[in-house]
Amino acid sequence: IWSVLLLVELARRTLEVEEEEEVAEAEPTWALPVPSGRPSGDDCEVQDGYQPSVSSGAKAFRKPPDAIWSLEVPDDWITVTAPLTIEGARAADAFDVYAKLSNHTKWSGWLRKVTEGDDGSSEWSIKVLTFVFSWTASVIKRSRPNVIAWESTSGIPNTGAATFWDLADTGCGDPPRCAMEFQVSFQCPRLIRGLFASNKVTTFVRNVLNRDLRRFSSVVSEGIANREIVPLALPRLLVDSPQLDRVGACRAVLLDDGSLDFEVQGFGTDRSTKAMLNDIAAGMQQLAPGVRCKSIVDMRRGIGCSPLAVPAMLRFLRENGSNIACTAVLGPVPLIALARLIAKVAKQKGVEFFSEIEEAQAWRMQFRLQPEEEEVPA
Repeated sequence: IWSVLLLVELARRTLEVEEEEEVAEAEPTWALPVPSGRPSGDDCEVQDGYQPSVSSGAKAFRKPPDAIWSLEVPDDWITVTAPLTIEGARAADAFDVYAKLSNHTKWSGWLRKVTEGDDGSSEWSIKVLTFVFSWTASVIKRSRPNVIAWESTSGIPNTGAATFWDLADTGCGDPPRCAMEFQVSFQCPRLIRGLFASNKVTTFVRNVLNRDLRRFSSVVSEGIANREIVPLALPRLLVDSPQLDRVGACRAVLLDDGSLDFEVQGFGTDRSTKAMLNDIAAGMQQLAPGVRCKSIVDMRRGIGCSPLAVPAMLRFLRENGSNIACTAVLGPVPLIALARLIAKVAKQKGVEFFSEIEEAQAWRMQFRLQPEEEEVPA
């Protein structure tokens, strides 16, 4: 019964969507105005992967690894995906608005009420024609600013995710912009499932989602325009130190927000290690007072390290280790063992070891969201 009512409501709302789209084509209201003085025409080529409106497919966007989330659902579930570009906002801005679940009634014509619990649980109410249905859900992934995912814990079985990522600047003085992709999967009876094989029914669902996403974009843009949301400034690059020799390569990147990333490939030599660490030590002197580094050491493509490089690492940690709040380390077993020994000898705090880069990034993100004086999360 619920599914039949849902299809009836989809049809009704699709008619509303078509009327709204006709108005939107005449005068788009969901994007921030383009600043005056922006180059146009041949003087400013739009970057590949950017679309200034809602698209019917997700292939227009290129996702970074942090924003990839796959829904693992049975084959007989229905999955619908809708992408969006939001002008004038960073991924973190859009994520913060979306992650506050009580905000969803501002852009969804379906929802009647959303109540958030303290443990990541939530209760949702939806109105279909004159009937009200409720269900509960739980957040299963929250990684700011890229992913928030959920699954139902009662009612119609469903799961979904919203992913966000910043789009690269075209170099034309454009305001910031980000991409969003909304995915939802749900179980429905065999009879109704057959209807979703029809392109027309699938278009009904996607049109409704696209309308809600346009409203979401408007909520984000209006929040920034009214200073309810303060757009985040992009971190500034302080150090980019690539080192290359005959047996391997290493690279360190330091941003002014304290993000510090090391990558090692092949065999780490004394010369390249010293040069890279000296560059990072100099870059740390440029950090604002109170900013400490949150680092990831990625040695997954490394095969070894010269013993002559170990004293340089120890000296770096003894002189600069107090400026590093946390360090996530990845790599093969021999290099992990060496890293453990160096951290122990240098008495470096806040070091954790991971097998997956996603886990390391999520751990660092948790730490970045906490005040500096708090302990490193386990």
